[in-house]
Amino acid sequence: MQSIKIFDHYLADLFFASDVNFYEECWKDTTFNATDEEYMAYQIQKLEITSNYDVHFFLCDTKKLLYVIAPEMQTWTDKLVLDFWNKSNLKRLAFLVSDSLFEQIAIKQLMEESTHKFQIQYFDKREDAVAWLLSI
Repeated sequence: MQSIKIFDHYLADLFFASDVNFYEECWKDTTFNATDEEYMAYQIQKLEITSNYDVHFFLCDTKKLLYVIAPEMQTWTDKLVLDFWNKSNLKRLAFLVSDSLFEQIAIKQLMEESTHKFQIQYFDKREDAVAWLLSI
């Protein structure tokens, strides 16, 4: 699997491996200072770029995600971002979660309160997440 960087942003980087339709988002610790407007602008840019790729497997590395997703941002994310993924060819989504219990709960809560057509799992090791994603 050969990934190329398709987007470099101060909040996160995006990678894509076309040979296996594998997409990866790596959040950065610069998210600590992000405003809701910056978070929203990034998500919109991400979806514009991502719409050019046929993503089947998505690894979302949230280990450095320090932005606190408030309830109104959860609702916004659900409507925009999860709607995008539900209309895509996404089959599996794996989250790499940090050791922070608060962040784990926030991410799981966002996903469990939403409706989605793809499988979701949570991992603390990248190797395990990639193995699960590609095991179809």
